[in-house]
Amino acid sequence: MSAAEPLAKTAPAQTLSEHTQQVWEAAQAMARAILLPPPLLDMLRHAVWLHDVGKAAEGFQKMLRGGGSWQHRHELLSAAVALAVGVPEEAVLAIVTHHRALNDEAMAESGHLATDSVWQKHGLLQWRNLLSEMEDWWHWLRQFLGEAGYPPLPSSPTELPSLRETLSRFSKSAVKECPPDMRKRLILCRGILIAADHLASGHHTVPPTLPLPRWGFRWHSFQEEMHRTEGDVLLEAPTGSGKTEAALLWALHNRRGEARIFYVLPTQASINAMVERLRRPEAFGEDSVAPVHARVLQQEFQARFNEQNYAQAAQESHARTDLYRQFYAPVKVLTPFQIIKHLFGQRYFEVGLAELQGALLIVDEVHAYDARVQALLETSLQYLREEFGVRVCFMSATFPTFLKDRLRRVAPGAKEIWAYGESRFARARHRLQLLDTSLEECTSAIYNDLAQGKRVLVICNRVAQAQEIYRQFRDVSSRRLLHSRFTYRDRGQIEREILDKRTQPQLLIATQVVEVSLDINYDTCYTEVAPVDDLLQRFGRVNRKGEAPEPARVCVCTRYDEEQVKPIYDIERLRYTLAFAPDGKELNQEVLLSWLEQVYACGWTQSERRVYEDIRYSMEKVLRDLTPLYDSEHSIDFDSLFDSVEVVPESLQEEYLRRIAQRQWLYAHELMLPLRWGTLQGLKAKGLIASTHEAIVVNVEYDAQLGLRTEKAAEQSWIV
Repeated sequence: MSAAEPLAKTAPAQTLSEHTQQVWEAAQAMARAILLPPPLLDMLRHAVWLHDVGKAAEGFQKMLRGGGSWQHRHELLSAAVALAVGVPEEAVLAIVTHHRALNDEAMAESGHLATDSVWQKHGLLQWRNLLSEMEDWWHWLRQFLGEAGYPPLPSSPTELPSLRETLSRFSKSAVKECPPDMRKRLILCRGILIAADHLASGHHTVPPTLPLPRWGFRWHSFQEEMHRTEGDVLLEAPTGSGKTEAALLWALHNRRGEARIFYVLPTQASINAMVERLRRPEAFGEDSVAPVHARVLQQEFQARFNEQNYAQAAQESHARTDLYRQFYAPVKVLTPFQIIKHLFGQRYFEVGLAELQGALLIVDEVHAYDARVQALLETSLQYLREEFGVRVCFMSATFPTFLKDRLRRVAPGAKEIWAYGESRFARARHRLQLLDTSLEECTSAIYNDLAQGKRVLVICNRVAQAQEIYRQFRDVSSRRLLHSRFTYRDRGQIEREILDKRTQPQLLIATQVVEVSLDINYDTCYTEVAPVDDLLQRFGRVNRKGEAPEPARVCVCTRYDEEQVKPIYDIERLRYTLAFAPDGKELNQEVLLSWLEQVYACGWTQSERRVYEDIRYSMEKVLRDLTPLYDSEHSIDFDSLFDSVEVVPESLQEEYLRRIAQRQWLYAHELMLPLRWGTLQGLKAKGLIASTHEAIVVNVEYDAQLGLRTEKAAEQSWIV
């Protein structure tokens, strides 16, 4: 590294030319992945080679060498150089926004958006003074760009143009009115530049190539058909039949270049299980698969932490999580919100949209979303298909006709593949039994099954209900409780026990958290009534692969507290589910389909339809407001879509504060748990909530076996 060359980075030190070369290597790999057209690749090349030349300024170089702060934006200088050598405007705009959007306050502070009088009086002089900081490096910069094939720069940096004219022509309203192909170029050019810069800054360059899986088993007919299918597809196949492999065969067949594969699942637990499955040596391996959800950082930390290595575990966890979120791993397993959030115009949303260009989206358990999320998901996928060429595979064990009709509108012409025609899937795995009792009154029947050596799954609609039933089985040694009100530390431990066949409990009592994609297999289940499609998912955790000699008994309790269940499920839907339930029958596909069609004969209920239409209208407004180069300023907050807040149980507050004082932020976060806003407000009304500078503390009982007991205040309250 020559002392006569400006630096781009420190710790470790990296010259401007070294960093630029690494960014270009990463950008080329990303361009190959999404088959970027040659004209746009050339535009991207300009953006990359010029994006950091503004760092060749005296103040910036002094700052890198420990000489204090520098209050200016180097990307403004870079963009001025780009204007001077005549590169396309899309590249100039990508350069000027590769750290901050055009509506960021730093842009206003630069003076370029000031009125003419203010610019002439103050801004122009400030700009020329900033340009003059490049004098010491001007000879080097002219030579650097000359060797890269650019025309000669002016003899002095003070002759560089300002950005006023360019920025004035690309106001937010003007960008909205740009032709669609130009808006697309702005998104891709800015998105890949930011992504490549971040990747290279983290000392990564080329994302890994996806290896072909080495599955060593014979394909079912529906899997072979998926492998031959071109374009969008709707797959209906039973749980445990190999839907995942079928979807991946479809994705690999439809993949162009190194297009990314996004596997969409509804819950974090199901994502974690799928990541572990796809990382197996016979599948894609560890480096090719990344989990993306709100809890990834904490889970990476859990896997690495012990009491002696906090700093190392925290550093490694942050590094891994940052890499997962970047344009790096060719397969990402994530919640739908991780895709939808890009369409809300959050910071650097262009990176996410660039990675989605030409991507393959596998939307598993598509039935599992309520009307609100269905509206968000369907509207988003329709936009991504039309604007970014994504192809979609929708999967479920069962599709009600009304849901299938809506998905056909999202993906017109999608091929429908039905796996149940194969004889091996025709045999029923379950027999339904309706019990004219409440779930709480099934204790004797459950004990009887346990005494016969059966592994029993009990599924509740409410956390308090699950806790009460769990306490009824104090004398059962092999039992576990799973719900959402455990601290992250305890829930991680519980999930690991449940998913490990060596430690899986004989009796598992849980809420809806077990419904989707968890690879557990029980002999029988007892459940409170839920909508029919949710019940079918619960049944899917029993006799999962159909290996039992007879259909497994699945019991649904028909008595429930309507007032308690009303905030969770539409009561009208529950009544339909029970009214048409095939009591006593084996649940083969014909019976299941008939049950589903009768319950959903009219589609959404009136309240569900109202929610769906309202959310769809709002999401369409969000999409209309999506503008390249600008962070969103619409009134709809993406974070407001989540009905929960993180809290600390009072019994763990002392430990939490101690970890905060020790600056062990990730460990402290392990002591928190999510709580619904409605539940939080109820506790607040009882005086059981205290907000501190560090966290919201709830003064109710908590233990590692039962979780948070919101109905019972802690014995020693510190709230006055």
